[in-house]
Amino acid sequence: MSELEDDSYGEKKKSSVGIHIFYIIIILLLGGALAYLFTQNKEVKQTLTICDTSKNNLVNEREMMIHSLDSIAEQLTMANSKNGELSSEIQAKLNEIESLKSRISSMRVNLDSLNSYRREIESVRKVAINYIRTIDSLGIANKQLTDKNNELASKVEEQQKVDVEKTKQLEDLSGKVERAAVLKAANLTITGINSKSKPINKAKKVVKLKASFTIVENAIIDPGQKMVYLRVVRADGVCLSSGENNTFKFDNQTILYTEKTEIDYQNKDLPVTIYYNTTDDLTSGLYTIDLFCEGKSLGQGQITFQ
Repeated sequence: MSELEDDSYGEKKKSSVGIHIFYIIIILLLGGALAYLFTQNKEVKQTLTICDTSKNNLVNEREMMIHSLDSIAEQLTMANSKNGELSSEIQAKLNEIESLKSRISSMRVNLDSLNSYRREIESVRKVAINYIRTIDSLGIANKQLTDKNNELASKVEEQQKVDVEKTKQLEDLSGKVERAAVLKAANLTITGINSKSKPINKAKKVVKLKASFTIVENAIIDPGQKMVYLRVVRADGVCLSSGENNTFKFDNQTILYTEKTEIDYQNKDLPVTIYYNTTDDLTSGLYTIDLFCEGKSLGQGQITFQ
């Protein structure tokens, strides 16, 4: 090989080595660039992950704020239900809480806004605590007043029961006195008398009726002159009487009597006899006899004529 060919070969060999070195440098640069990009991509992903975590934490904290406001509103409402003294002020504070909740729900999640709302919530919480304490104090005072009122009402009710019982006793006593202050007739008998003044039981032969009885002793009755009325009623309900004007008052009604007699009662047993001259022939059947004095019934009896 000639010297010229050796020089040409040497130049080619040097050129080939230079190209290889260039490629190696390019490959190293590309590898470094890829390694850098990979590292940057990893850091970006980590940063994004941290951002997502922070955002989720902020969102969770926002929800906790809203829950906290709901809790404050619930406590205020429950406390206010025990006492209505501060209802208008509490309603205003509840409206403020609702407005704050709305602003928190619609806000962009970032640390600055959360810090601002934290301060507002803390302010609301302090006011709510003061309201609740005030309401509790009023509630205790009202309970004490209610207990006193209940105690007083219980005493009044007990006194009313005593008064009712006393009134009932007085009414019972008054009733007993009223019943005791009524004349009573004992041993009432009625007899038919014929034209020969003899007792008879045949209705057609009776010309006179004789009612005999005793007005018994009663120390409560006022003594003096008293009118006693006799009523003789047939089985058909007709009252025997000598005239339509023979009437007296009984039980707020004007009724017909058969005969009457005036007595002088002196609080002792007093025998009384009343005669009635029949104006018409009697009919056979059952007759009812009633005695009255001063608007009260003295007694009753019956007789049957053939």
